[in-house]
Amino acid sequence: MDISANTGAEQAALSVGQVALQSQIYVKKKSEDIVEQTAMTLLSSVPQTGSQPLATSGTLGTRFNAYA
Repeated sequence: MDISANTGAEQAALSVGQVALQSQIYVKKKSEDIVEQTAMTLLSSVPQTGSQPLATSGTLGTRFNAYA
């Protein structure tokens, strides 16, 4: 029985599997980069208003600043 032929075929199949895995990892990293860029764009588009003062009268907003 020729074991070397089986080993070569197994190595080729393993190599193809590794290439597929590496390409999946690459695509996942690229998609995460796109999501990060989109999130940063959205966050930078939100206006910076600073701290809002608490309400001074009424029952809403006099104890907790719920504006955020």
